[in-house]
Amino acid sequence: METTLLTDEALAWVGREFDMPEFTVTEQDIRHYAAALGGPVPAPGASAEPLAAQPLLYTALTRPVLAPSDLTEDGLSEDRRAPVGEGHVMFGGIEVELLRPLHAGDRVRGRRRLASLEEKEGRRARFVLATWHTEYADAQGEPVIRETATQILR
Repeated sequence: METTLLTDEALAWVGREFDMPEFTVTEQDIRHYAAALGGPVPAPGASAEPLAAQPLLYTALTRPVLAPSDLTEDGLSEDRRAPVGEGHVMFGGIEVELLRPLHAGDRVRGRRRLASLEEKEGRRARFVLATWHTEYADAQGEPVIRETATQILR
């Protein structure tokens, strides 16, 4: 009989939800991110309008900065993941839907949900695709970003 990676314990994770760290976009965040990308850095207070953030700045504000000693053997953070196989995880891809630009002063919070676990047969071994959906909303509760991320678990 073939063993499965999807135990009852792992399957119980489907539907679990987690709060993502809340963040407020600042002009300094926008300027630092622009500098890190090697692009033009907006001057402080250069416009009467709130400064617009680069589309993927939110990823820098929601992912923790960790020391190498805080990473797993795979070089990843212990990001919430279902207990599958030997605990190895690889990035499987991400799709991002930007519903509106973020601006300096926006306060944003997110909710992440494990949508599915699907066992697959690879060339070398069986693995599980974990699909996570995250929706970020502004202070008024209006969605601003939707993200679908896939993890490969072994």
